[in-house]
Amino acid sequence: MTPTLHMAAIPTHDRDFVASLAKGLSILSAFEHADVLGNQELVDLTGMPKATVSRFTGTLEKLGYLRFDEKQRKYRVGGRVLNLGSITMQKHGIQRVSAPFMQQLADELDVSVLLATREHSRMLLLDIVRPPICSVTINKQVGDLLAMETTSLGLAYLVASPTRERAAILKELQRVSSVDWPSYRADVERVHAEYKRLGFVVSRRVRGGVLSAAAVPIVSSGSEIFVLSCAAPSQQLSKARLEKRVGPRVAEAAKAIQTALRTG
Repeated sequence: MTPTLHMAAIPTHDRDFVASLAKGLSILSAFEHADVLGNQELVDLTGMPKATVSRFTGTLEKLGYLRFDEKQRKYRVGGRVLNLGSITMQKHGIQRVSAPFMQQLADELDVSVLLATREHSRMLLLDIVRPPICSVTINKQVGDLLAMETTSLGLAYLVASPTRERAAILKELQRVSSVDWPSYRADVERVHAEYKRLGFVVSRRVRGGVLSAAAVPIVSSGSEIFVLSCAAPSQQLSKARLEKRVGPRVAEAAKAIQTALRTG
């Protein structure tokens, strides 16, 4: 497992940074890796001493942010976290607005349609609509985290992100050992030019080339960035079909969703 927020990385010199709060949040962030976690697993993920982890899990359980599973003797995310997530998504309104457009794309193009936003250096899946006929689909669920560096979702997010945010994301990805940095940096440059020319981002390298996709960023009135993507087996989505048919339809849907968000 890879640490989510190792305490050595915390900027203790920052006067506005509350280290104790960061420790508690790093415990909650660790549940991105598994549904249930014990204290020792949380120690491994966060790098904090076991006594510290025990105090935080005990406190978070009492407050309802964690729930102790008596059978497994481990913790799960509690109802208060789930409720916060539900309220946040309702306030975004993005799923409600995008749902009919996503369904139309899936039915019309027979592809998987995904909606996501950034969560640190990964993409958080907010919604997914499966293709009506194609049996090969994406084995992901709402709430799953996807790699920015290997998805059209991540590339499209970078296209729309402000310069400072984009620089911070790239700096973080450069430290990821699995990222072929020269190749990825070239991809980023390519998609910027591609987006200016086409109005969408194309990727034929998703999941080692098994899937291809076209994606478009959506910027809300509050400057929040979401990404809409259509993905299908590479043999179903040739470069020509991506650029002539799928990409333009994703761009149309993304524009309609963005307009609805800003006027709704």
